[in-house]
Amino acid sequence: MPKLIRISTSDFAYAGVPQEVSITFDMTLLDSKTNINWAGIRLYSSRPCKKEILVSKTNIFDSGTLESGVYQRNKSIKISNRVVPSIPDRDIKYFIRGSLTIKRKDGSEENFFDDQEIEILSTDKPDKEARPVTLQIKNIKVETDRDLYKEGETVKLNYEINNVKELIFKLIKEFDASCRCPDYKKCIYIKPKPPKVLLTKKLRNPPSSDSIKLKLPPDLESSHSWKWIGSSKSYFEYSIGDKVSYNIEITAINISNEEVKVQIPIIIIKEPKEEIFMDKKEKLGTKPFQKVFPPKKIQISQCEVKGNKINFKMKNKSNKDLEGISITITGIQETLFETPSWVVGKEEWKAGETIDVLYEGHTQNIENYQFLIETNSGIKIKKILKF
Repeated sequence: MPKLIRISTSDFAYAGVPQEVSITFDMTLLDSKTNINWAGIRLYSSRPCKKEILVSKTNIFDSGTLESGVYQRNKSIKISNRVVPSIPDRDIKYFIRGSLTIKRKDGSEENFFDDQEIEILSTDKPDKEARPVTLQIKNIKVETDRDLYKEGETVKLNYEINNVKELIFKLIKEFDASCRCPDYKKCIYIKPKPPKVLLTKKLRNPPSSDSIKLKLPPDLESSHSWKWIGSSKSYFEYSIGDKVSYNIEITAINISNEEVKVQIPIIIIKEPKEEIFMDKKEKLGTKPFQKVFPPKKIQISQCEVKGNKINFKMKNKSNKDLEGISITITGIQETLFETPSWVVGKEEWKAGETIDVLYEGHTQNIENYQFLIETNSGIKIKKILKF
């Protein structure tokens, strides 16, 4: 079934690394010319209450008109390194949405979109150094030569005890998710979860001085404390967080059944995949999408002003037919101030053809106009016309 918008991207993304997204707008499903208010890509997080929260966005088209035709673009969307990686078990999930908002003749708006779920992975590089740990309470002393471990490794604990008839060793995981928004003073959808015992080992009538080895499970989450806080004015009251920590709890039961407990915190680390730290250009695949096209092959020959409208004559002086063209025009006032951008979409621009491009936002004191011309084949040209 034909869809107005289709997006395609990798199922996996990385915190701190922009995500490449391919998006196609099939405007043949609408009128011969359609007024649009916005088109672009958004990254959303699904909160525990199932409501969406905007994390990041990339503009593709601003206000303007698109002719009937197919417009395909490859864009990257930023993913902050502060974003909490995906944790489905705690309802921290993400999806990318391709969006188009059109303006109907009666002034109303209609939205079209296409979603794709993605899993965001952590790019945290372990930067902690292992340290020895020694704890002593009453009749028990426990020490280990380091507190930093990878999943599946073995923890060796040396202990000294006095009048103890049983030792119990437990690997305990503590985790806590948080979500803050203006809707609730305290999130009612996040339920407190008790610590989880992952491993238990008991020693009856242990010697007064010895050691024990605990094999860590192979699929542990890394120790972390992540928190994302909205940066835009609309979302500064929003935050999403997640925290995981581990400790080894040692319980000593003496001959009079008195219990003494000590806890040794340990840190679980995971090495991120090397490929996510590749050269940025290679990672984003920019080379295949940016075609070489001399700017001089596009000529802006003249313009005609009528009130707040200005018509530009533009010629394709190359020997190539261009398809799915968007021409984004921005006026510059007093060097610093920009007028609202306006986009004009053309289905085809034949070699040698001169086209009319109408900009509906002309004002006084415009010093120059900036043009961004993009095509389905990845051509990207910038032009400036002094006015």
